Order: sequence, then C-alpha cells, then structure tokens
Amino acid sequence: MPKSRLVALAIAMGLVACSGPVATQPPPAVEPSPVPPTATPWTEPTEAPTAVPTAPPTDVPTEAPATEEPPGVEPTKEQPTMTGGETLLEERCTVCHGADRVTRARKTREAWEQTVRRMIGLGAELDEQETTVLVDYLAEIYGQ
Repeated sequence: MPKSRLVALAIAMGLVACSGPVATQPPPAVEPSPVPPTATPWTEPTEAPTAVPTAPPTDVPTEAPATEEPPGVEPTKEQPTMTGGETLLEERCTVCHGADRVTRARKTREAWEQTVRRMIGLGAELDEQETTVLVDYLAEIYGQ
C-alpha cells in the first residue's frame, strides 16, 4: 500500500475514533478451509518412547563408592597436608614484607633458622614442622 494511502487511512481512523460510537456490523463468517486431500489424520505412535534417565530420589541416602587401597597399604585418616617451603614463604612471610628481602639474602642454614625463629617471635605463624620445611627450603634455594 502506498504511503499516502496509509496516511489517509490513519487520518480516517482517527476521525472515526473521535466521532463517537459507530454502529458496526459483525465481520462476515469465515468458513474453515477443508482439510487438504493429502493430509492424514493423526495416529498414535507405534513405538514406545525411549526412557529418559532421571536423577535418583533425594530422600534416598546414597553411599560413597568404596576406594580400594593397594595391597599392603593401610587406609590413612585425613591428615593435614604439608605445604612446600615455597608456598610457606609466599603465604606466611610475604604477609609482612616482600619476597625480595628473602631472594636477595644469602645465608647459611643456621642463619636462616635464626631469622625464621626471630620472625615467629614477631608474629609469623609457623608450627615446628612448617618451620623445618621452610628453613630447609631457604637453606637450599637461598643458602651460601
């Protein structure tokens, strides 16, 4: 439809809407179109639908799968894992100062142990096992 006819139609509709109620005739009845001769009526499928896996019910307790230990190895209870010296250095020492203070220093094992003990006295949180791991790491990597 040309643009000018659309504008005229819009104006006419506006006039009709502003003029008040207008008696209208119901739209003419539309008869449904006949079913095309090639269409077939719907029928039930002959194959059974495939089962869809579902999650187990939440109210049924489930057991964790048992893990087998290699022969000769007894199961161990959960023990805290030891972190490496580098991890201890990053997590505990660099809280107060940069790692460059450590990487610039070259000390003997004894000097590293004195330094670590002094840091513990100043608030570094290390237990005895962690202290040994850290001192061993420092002596190996930054030792004389």
